[in-house]
Amino acid sequence: MNKRMKNKWIYIIFLLLITVSCQHNTKKTSDIPILSEKEMIDVLTDAYIAESSISLLKEKGYDTRKQTPKIYAHILDKHHTTKAVFDRSYKYYSDDFDKMKQIIEKVIINLNKIERNLSVKDSINKEGK
Repeated sequence: MNKRMKNKWIYIIFLLLITVSCQHNTKKTSDIPILSEKEMIDVLTDAYIAESSISLLKEKGYDTRKQTPKIYAHILDKHHTTKAVFDRSYKYYSDDFDKMKQIIEKVIINLNKIERNLSVKDSINKEGK
């Protein structure tokens, strides 16, 4: 992966993490479970894909304010979790810089695999026409 693409993903990832972590939660955190590393990676992978899509729509002039919360709610539902569990998990992992770095690196690997798969499918579709 080239450096520019990696920087783009890192920027999107941290933008999303900042957005999610700044929201207030009134439930006692000790009562909220923590996602496993694999679950956290899977949720973040989907969240970054969503954030990238939302950013593209914004660049094209679409107003995404109403759809964005629905998109993130769908991602949480898909992974059978809640915003409170995600927020607590994010806090838990971000308290350990090395652990969060490993998670982000695995998310980037996932995103690169998805991107490669889409490129291959696109190439096959173009050849078949």
